[in-house]
Amino acid sequence: MINEFEPLATPSEACREFARNYGATRPELAWVLTDFDTWERNPFYSGPPVPHPESAEAEYGLPYPPAAVVAPAPIPVTSDDDIPF
Repeated sequence: MINEFEPLATPSEACREFARNYGATRPELAWVLTDFDTWERNPFYSGPPVPHPESAEAEYGLPYPPAAVVAPAPIPVTSDDDIPF
């Protein structure tokens, strides 16, 4: 008999459970597509990092992980007050 007071799984919990169960049988897949058309990480995948299947890295063949973003050099602050206002 089902306990009527026991909470049911949410759709996102069901997707994660599906990815866990399916991923256990297919550890070579980094991402698992669920029946809800969502991509879930395979917790059993142990290969190199793979971008999300719908990311720009995967779609356009960009390097992954993305290169570090270099911040622009800060504007030097002078001791002279050159601001006219």
